Amino acid sequence: MLRLSKGVIWLKKFFTISAGVLFLVILLLGTGAVSFYSSVSNCSSCHEMRQYYDSWKISTHSSVNCNICHYRNPSEGLFSIKGTALSRIIAHFVKKKKNPKVYISKQNCLKCHSSIRKFIKASREFHIVNPHPAHLAAGFACMHCHKNLV
Repeated sequence: MLRLSKGVIWLKKFFTISAGVLFLVILLLGTGAVSFYSSVSNCSSCHEMRQYYDSWKISTHSSVNCNICHYRNPSEGLFSIKGTALSRIIAHFVKKKKNPKVYISKQNCLKCHSSIRKFIKASREFHIVNPHPAHLAAGFACMHCHKNLV
């Protein structure tokens, strides 16, 4: 039977422990980065975003983090969001775009505003004119009518 020398055993332990420590460091740094880059203060750090941030800060949505509304869908993931942010930074310096285009899906709105469905049902029962059923059926985004609400 082949016996490994003490040096080889020590080297294997060293690499195993080093790999574990490196993994933990990356995990901790990654978690911190996700937390920072998902924060409202980071979103508002660009001067182009300042007016939107100021508007959001005094709105009824001021307790809601930016990513709750601005994720296209939960499977999109952080890297896609950050890729979009990076492309906007590049566009700032290259194309000098002033107003970023924003997409907010109606599914994101309905995550918090699901009571609109109850309102739709009640409006039918009491014959109240309510444009929401027709607009939702036609595929309108909530932002089509509610674009000035933050």
